[in-house]
Parts: sequence; C-alpha cells; structure tokens
Amino acid sequence: MPSLIKALLACVLLVSGCGPTDEEAGRAVMLAAPIVLLVGTGIMRFLLFLWRRLEPGLDMSMKPSLVAFWVLAGGAVLSLVGITEPPAASGQTPWQSVTEWLPAALILFGNTSLALWLVTWRVWLLIDPARAFSWSGLPVLAVLLIPAPFMAFGSMAPANDFIFLVWVFPGYMGIVPPCLLGLLLLEFFLRYRKMRRDREA
Repeated sequence: MPSLIKALLACVLLVSGCGPTDEEAGRAVMLAAPIVLLVGTGIMRFLLFLWRRLEPGLDMSMKPSLVAFWVLAGGAVLSLVGITEPPAASGQTPWQSVTEWLPAALILFGNTSLALWLVTWRVWLLIDPARAFSWSGLPVLAVLLIPAPFMAFGSMAPANDFIFLVWVFPGYMGIVPPCLLGLLLLEFFLRYRKMRRDREA
C-alpha cells in the first residue's frame, strides 16, 4: 500500500512539476527495468502454457530475454554510478535519492511496459506466432527506455511531460495490464471451449 500511495503521489507531483527530478526518474526506471523484464517474461511463459493447448507447436526461446536481462542489469548498475549529490539538508545518500523512487518506477513504468507488451504480443501472435513469445516485449522496453539514460546523466531537456504521457499514462497505475490479461484469458477460455466442442462434434 505505501508503494501505491507513493506512485499516486508521483503522478500528482509530475503533473505539478514537483516530485522526482529527471535524473532521479531516469535512474529509477533504469533500476526497475530488469525487474519489469522478469515479470513480463513470466507472464509470457504463463500465456505460452495456456496457448499450447490451442496450438501445440508454439514455443518460446529464453535467449532473447536472457541477453536483454544482462544488458538491463548492466544499465541498472550504471544507474547507481555518478549520482548527483542531494542537498545536505535532505539527509539522503546519493543512492537513496534514486532508490526511494524505485517502487513508483515499478508501478508506473512497469505497468505501462506490461500493458504495451501484452498488446504487442497479441498483434505479433497474429503475424508471427513462432517468435511472439520470445521477442514481443523487447521492442517495447527498448523504445520506452531510450530517454532514461539521457535523463539520468543530464543530457536531455526537462522531460516531466514525457514521463507522464509515455511512462505513466498507458499503464494507468496498474489498472490496464490486469484488464488486458483478463481479456486474453477470456479469449483463451472461449477458444479452448470451442475447440473442445468441435472435437466432440
């Protein structure tokens, strides 16, 4: 609950121009990215488990996710290097100035990533089922993460509007991904029931 409160507060603060600095937001997102990848990969494995009942030939290679994980893990380590010293009055260490925003990054950026990942996966499944489970999340994370290192290392103009519109809004603070997953599970259930009826006919 405290993490959710912090995430909601972050939304309000971002709109008002307060909240985390661009550096803190960029570094927190870089720190959250490997965790988001692991959660998304787990969801893909779960969907594969279900969809194989409809199409037994489907498969998922773990190599793309493993390579991406180590790249993102390296980025997470870099996100804790060279942090601008917070004001002495804050009483925070440089690491604390970033890690305190990690829960908000996981909830806001994480849910946006998962929402777009699920949409991309479903479209990809129609076009290229053989690679949908293995690759669909990587373009999503790659695009969403492009501004993070620039923000983290001060090479980008103030980006609070970008954070709200792209990192926060699509996931709608955790509402969208469960709804999308619920629709996908409903689709599976209906298709599976139809398949069984066709076999029994």
